[in-house]
Amino acid sequence: PRRSEGPLVLPAGEAGLGTMSLFLHTPYPDAVLAFDLDKLQLGWTYQSQQSAGSLQGQCCRYRSRGLAYADGRLFLQQADDRLVALQARSGTLLWSSGGTDSGPPKWITGVPYPAGNYLLAGFNTSSRSGIAAYRASDGRQVWLAYDSGTDADTLVDSQTRFTSGRSPDLINVQTGGFGEDQWHTTPTGMPAWDASHNLVYYAGLTLLSRDGGSGRRLYAMALYARDLETGRARWVYELTPEGGTYYRDPGEIILADVTLEGAKIPALVFFSSSGFVYLINRESGELLQAQKFDPSVNWASAVNLDTGRPVRDEDEQTAHDAICPSPIGARGEQPAAYSPRTGFIYLTASHTCLGTRLVAAPTGTETGAQTPGDGAAAPPPRVQNFLLPAGAVLKDGSSNMGMVVAWDIQHGRPAWKVAESWPVMSGVLVSAGDTVFYGTLDGYVKAVDAWSGKPLWQFKMPSGVIGNINTWSYKDKQFIGVLSGAGDTTALLDNDQALKVPVRPGGTLMVFSLP
Repeated sequence: PRRSEGPLVLPAGEAGLGTMSLFLHTPYPDAVLAFDLDKLQLGWTYQSQQSAGSLQGQCCRYRSRGLAYADGRLFLQQADDRLVALQARSGTLLWSSGGTDSGPPKWITGVPYPAGNYLLAGFNTSSRSGIAAYRASDGRQVWLAYDSGTDADTLVDSQTRFTSGRSPDLINVQTGGFGEDQWHTTPTGMPAWDASHNLVYYAGLTLLSRDGGSGRRLYAMALYARDLETGRARWVYELTPEGGTYYRDPGEIILADVTLEGAKIPALVFFSSSGFVYLINRESGELLQAQKFDPSVNWASAVNLDTGRPVRDEDEQTAHDAICPSPIGARGEQPAAYSPRTGFIYLTASHTCLGTRLVAAPTGTETGAQTPGDGAAAPPPRVQNFLLPAGAVLKDGSSNMGMVVAWDIQHGRPAWKVAESWPVMSGVLVSAGDTVFYGTLDGYVKAVDAWSGKPLWQFKMPSGVIGNINTWSYKDKQFIGVLSGAGDTTALLDNDQALKVPVRPGGTLMVFSLP
């Protein structure tokens, strides 16, 4: 099985393909394009039959969700909530499942995940999120599990282990709807499947309430390990129990076998948007390590390894008059990459904090209203939030708002970091030639040395890069594919003036060859 938010390449002979083929999924209206790499010609096109009404209520409306492949079929999720299977050889529609016309909307923004005989797809309704499993052969739903609700809703039973204890968060179902925050609730588009234990892992989110002081939504994040056949929760680890944070975790789950104190352990590595990286025994759910991969993190000082709960440090936040990371999080949905040659995991990150300042309240004169007379009380100032580089809190003289990190799993520390001016929102690719590729919001694709982070190459793209970097071999050459097109991404980042990145919109696939 394969999946990609960028181009997906299949070799000749796979799925009956006569030649090596490249497949692209466009934003709405979710067209799929198949290209013959021998002739560099368009082979077939799939055009979804959906109306513009599919975009209503979607946050990430014009986005390429990406394609998955398994057993001769291409799979995609459309803006109208449909899970679709196409024959890879011809583009013929094999089956279509769900859709907004067959029940309550289940907004989806991820890539379907093939696992065994199933497809996994995250979703969220107007009140909560979850994950569902479908038969890959015909699209029939096998099970559905919500991230919050009753034990029956969440597929939790007496055998489920709660690593950090069970708080009321998982049964605190909001019936009023997510409103403008609905897009934040979709479970990760990048779950992971451990075939040896037949468990699937993903990050889910529970909406708690709106904080009366700041007006922000309060969330609780949790990692789930579910049985692939039944969806039953084997273990649950609440990353932010009892809520109070606004960090959403759409990032991927990394499975790796690591050696700790001489013992080889089946591990799960998760880089949270909260700025912590977690190392968990993926079989039992036991927390093994939890460290800050961004040194500016101050919403919690540490994670207690005995209880699994964050140690909050309100005094530290007050002293800095800023919360780190900012609400956009230290990470997004962009995937990291692991190199067995170096033993490092490479990830892109944001390096920002949320500051507050008092600004004068509008007097009404801006809209032509009369100025208050003498003696009238002036309106009280209001609190305004703004983004600032984390270096302003660390006081280390840095001004970068993004970075690329090589994380040494064995020693639980960064091996090196590369600073970037803007939050880095692209995926990472590491090659067997020890080269790390990533893209930037200001429109560059870059390559650095995997051991040291030393810059090797860069190229100016037509737009900002927020997608993944892909690679494939063709006629004894290795190619790198980069899909550029920042779209309205910067508008999603709290509409802060500090993030008015100077890039053009638009989508372009550019392909480079390695020497």
